[in-house]
Formats: sequence, C-alpha cells, structure tokens
Amino acid sequence: MQQALDKIIKRIAIDLTEAFDRNFEKQSFFGQKWQRRKSPVRGQRSGHLLIDTGQLRRSIQHRTTGNTVSFTSNLPYAAIHNEGGDIVITPRMHRFFWAKYREENGGTWKRKTPAADFWKALALKPVGEKIHIPQRQFLGYSRKVEHIVNTIIEKYLPPAINRQLKKATEK
Repeated sequence: MQQALDKIIKRIAIDLTEAFDRNFEKQSFFGQKWQRRKSPVRGQRSGHLLIDTGQLRRSIQHRTTGNTVSFTSNLPYAAIHNEGGDIVITPRMHRFFWAKYREENGGTWKRKTPAADFWKALALKPVGEKIHIPQRQFLGYSRKVEHIVNTIIEKYLPPAINRQLKKATEK
C-alpha cells in the first residue's frame, strides 16, 4: 500500500508542477486572470506578466515529506506577487528609481521614453510611501488543484486497494 501512496504523491507533484507552470503561460491562476501591470518597463522580452527573465517561473520547487507535497519559491519577491500586498519605499529604492530614470534616458536627465516617466513617477514618491502590488497568484489552493489531486487518487488508489484485498483473501 505504501508503494501506491508513494506513486500517488509523486504523480501529484508532477501534475501540479506542470499545472502551476501553465499558470505563467495563461497569465492566470486556473482561469482567474492576473491584473495587468501599470509599468511599461517589465515583461518586455516575453510580453507576459511575471515573466521577464523566467527566474520566478523556474524557481518553483516541490518537496515531498511523508504523504504531503508542498510547493515553494526561494525568491524574495515571490510571496508579494503570489499574495499581493504593499511595499514601503525605502531610501535605497528611492535611489534605484532615480538611477533607472537616468538609465532610461541614456544617462541624461531629459525625458525620452514612457518608461522614464514611470521611473520618475516612482522616484518622486516620498520615502515611506507604499506601493500596492496586486495579487497575481501562481501557487496555492484552488478547486482545480483539488480536482487534479482527486483525479490522481481515484486513478491509483482503487487498484492498490484491490491488490491488497486480493492478497488478503489468497492467504
């Protein structure tokens, strides 16, 4: 029976990893679309939300412990995107925004691009002000996750139980 449980856990890990990865392609959490971003500067390479370098997408890992599977990302910004929330502008962020503004303008202080306008707007916000990051969930519970898990259990558990019953009746 433990072999069947191990097989179920392994199958759940594989299938949910694939399902969570597809969330990035579909730019939604199992059909719940992610809010579009206001920034004109991120995601330009791929044209997708939460995908610029692909680092967040690739960071998703699963861990199996006993009869459980958990999914995580070790990136410091993963949680704010997955759960949403507010971040407070720090002096360091303030300096970063001004540096990005200058970078967008080719090293000058003259406005040249919409991206420069975006960085300037952030740089003009006072230190201590909050920036709201909307939830763009890519990991976690949903009815679709429950459906995937139940489908796997229904596929692999009855044959295992039948094998156990057959062995018990043969003795």
